[in-house]
Amino acid sequence: MFALEFPPINEILRWSDVFPSFNKVAIISVLAAVIASVIFLIAGNADGSKAPKGVRNLAEAIVEFIENQIVMPTMGRDGLGWTPFLLSLFSFIYLCNVPGIIP
Repeated sequence: MFALEFPPINEILRWSDVFPSFNKVAIISVLAAVIASVIFLIAGNADGSKAPKGVRNLAEAIVEFIENQIVMPTMGRDGLGWTPFLLSLFSFIYLCNVPGIIP
C-alpha cells in the first residue's frame, strides 16, 4: 500500500537506436570496453617512480583486489597468470552493470 513505484527506465530515457541492430545494450558494452581500456592505458603510462594518485591509484586498487581477494585464495601463486584475464572480465562486467544501477 505504501510501497514506492518507479516508472520503467524506457519511460524516463528514450534511447534511439544508432543502427537498426545496434541498441542500447551494444552501446553500453562498447562504452564499458572503451572506458576500461582507457583507464588501464592511462594507468600503465603513468610515472611508476612516484606514489600512485588519480587513475593509477584506482587501477592499482582494482588489480590488488583481484590478486588478493580472488586469485590467491582460490588458485594460489600458480594462478597469478590469470590476473589479467580476470581483471578485464571484472572491469567489463562491473562497467556494464553500472548503468543498470543508476536510474
